[in-house]
Amino acid sequence: MDANSTLFGVFAADWLRGANFLEHGVKAASGDTQDKPVQNKIRIRAYMLPARVSLAGRAAPLQKPKRLYSASDGRGLIEWGFFHSERFGRVRLLPRCFKLSGHIHHTMKIGCHVSISGGIEKAVGNAKARGCTAFQIFTRNPRGWRAKPISDEEASSYRQRLADSGIDRMATCAHMPYLPNLAGPNAEPYKKSVDTLKDEVARCGMLGIPYLVTHLGSHLGTGPEAGIKRLAEAYAAAATIDNDVTILLENMAGQKNSIGYDFEEWADILNRLEPSGRFGVCFDTCHAFVAGYDMRTEEAAARTLDDFDRHVGHDRLKVLHLNDARGELGCNLDRHHHIGLGQIGSQGLGYVVRTMDRLGVPIILETPIDDTRTDVDNLRVARQLA
Repeated sequence: MDANSTLFGVFAADWLRGANFLEHGVKAASGDTQDKPVQNKIRIRAYMLPARVSLAGRAAPLQKPKRLYSASDGRGLIEWGFFHSERFGRVRLLPRCFKLSGHIHHTMKIGCHVSISGGIEKAVGNAKARGCTAFQIFTRNPRGWRAKPISDEEASSYRQRLADSGIDRMATCAHMPYLPNLAGPNAEPYKKSVDTLKDEVARCGMLGIPYLVTHLGSHLGTGPEAGIKRLAEAYAAAATIDNDVTILLENMAGQKNSIGYDFEEWADILNRLEPSGRFGVCFDTCHAFVAGYDMRTEEAAARTLDDFDRHVGHDRLKVLHLNDARGELGCNLDRHHHIGLGQIGSQGLGYVVRTMDRLGVPIILETPIDDTRTDVDNLRVARQLA
């Protein structure tokens, strides 16, 4: 076995004795397979390391790993990382191979948009009930301008419920309401739009929500450059809110007068914003497809994601909206469909899911809820694509 071999199998750790990883049918495969991102990445002190690992029935002493991570399913901790074995050389243990208390710990961050009906803190329970490991909310009525203030008690309750849920805070996001147009030329609605954006950044900060997804809006016939200028001014105003919320620019579907559906223009807008660390992007698969970026096959999806990386960059991608499309390629029709039943289909969306899982990007479904499928059904299908 060479130093770059990857070990696949199911392991169980006996933390009461703090002793060993036990081998259950381990097999080796060559190649430098990417790590699976984990839900809660933390450094583990050296004294918590297992002393030995049994591979194919043979004990192999371990040196301290260069990287070690931990995750919990509520019953205990599982750990993995890069190890150096005197017998086998450099060994990688993949997190998806671990087993704890009879349950596979799956670390993909995936979920859907959930309701805050009955109180914003109810969103966490709604997400858990659907089996989410990531979720998105509106912090207010998305179809109105006015918003009820979030009290300190409500914010504290939301934060505590999230902490108790096991859902990674960094796999949660909020979405701007529908009415604001941050690129519009009319003074009064533009001011209301900017004020709403600033308020949403502040509300996310109270709740500990790390990402706010925003639509780039429409220039309403005044031209892209004028719209982008207003958009940049709106984001600059929002960046004055002193918290750690990252504002995400979501790609558009390419409707008339819209901004930011072309990857180059999307990147140009992002590059104008300061401070750069306050901004990132949310990639919507339906929007990209109907804007002309093919994802119907694995090869097409790979080309589109490579194009995105070249212009915008995977490092700026913080959230993925996973949606199939009712409309055909390049039609500019923003109508989401159930996963695998639309014009994109399962093959390309499966490639996207696996890529996002590898990159550790939270995946949020915004699929219809109708007689065809529920959110739970679409989440099940999406997980099967991984």
